[in-house]
Amino acid sequence: MTKKKAIIILAIILTTLMVFWFLSKKTEAPTVENFSLENKVNLEQAPTKIELPKETVVANNVPLLNPEKRITQKPFGVLIDPKTSPIPGERFSGYHTGTDWEIFPEEAGVDVEARAICEGEIRQKKKISGYGGVIIQNCILGGEKAVVLYGHLKLNDSPAEIGKTFFMGDKLAILGASGSADTDGERKHLHLGIKKGEEIDVRGYVSNRNELVGWLDPEKILFPPVL
Repeated sequence: MTKKKAIIILAIILTTLMVFWFLSKKTEAPTVENFSLENKVNLEQAPTKIELPKETVVANNVPLLNPEKRITQKPFGVLIDPKTSPIPGERFSGYHTGTDWEIFPEEAGVDVEARAICEGEIRQKKKISGYGGVIIQNCILGGEKAVVLYGHLKLNDSPAEIGKTFFMGDKLAILGASGSADTDGERKHLHLGIKKGEEIDVRGYVSNRNELVGWLDPEKILFPPVL
């Protein structure tokens, strides 16, 4: 082999090696070491975790879905009589000891669930004149003992049992149909009464305004003012 041919072959070999070296550097996985200064800065500033949106907190201490959007034709403490009542065919008189939450128009023919507003034992489950189906539950509200009355309920398929503890948000029953025995002939709605202490008092109205001190306003309990 001549000296000229040897030089050509050596040049080809060196060129081939350089090509392979260049290609290997181009396809090498990037690391912090071979990043440019700008890339290093961006890497250091990159967040270490993805911030996910916070979950929407849904209140579970409400007796019906969306109570704040419902009409309350008979709020706590309102004076009712057959002549001035907002309800046609009114048959009661006195100061209202609870709050009546009305149904939405589209709920007239569908099941509407009444749910426990607190944790506590079921004390009564029976029909009571003026209400129809009633469930009464022991409760602790604001650190004080109370008795909660849920009125105008269909009791036949209610999961509530006397002596059983129900928790906030648990289904108690569905609302009775308008004009049925489950509502004692009343419209379909929920009466919620909260009596202070442990004594059961099923009166939906009292004749003297001063007697209202024995009850709590359900709307103030469920929707306390934001300070």
